[in-house]
Amino acid sequence: HVALWLAIVPVMLLNLTYQNSGWVQFGYRFALDYLPLVFVLLAIGGRRFGVGFALLLLFSVAVNGFGAATFDRAGQYYVIGDQSNDLFQPD
Repeated sequence: HVALWLAIVPVMLLNLTYQNSGWVQFGYRFALDYLPLVFVLLAIGGRRFGVGFALLLLFSVAVNGFGAATFDRAGQYYVIGDQSNDLFQPD
């Protein structure tokens, strides 16, 4: 487990200091550098996943599936137009 953490943490810290959003994309693509190792940690952790974990997993899959399916395709779900760039000053 220690070797995996030693591989994950430096990559994650370097990615978190990188000042680039990746421009037009869905999700944080730079996390893909270390997420496979996080999944390996989950798999070899030896801990059983409860109902809460399963529910959160299903919820995250649904949210990410919706975002990936509608990203840049379904304007009715997102703010589009000039109003998205407006700055609103409080009164």
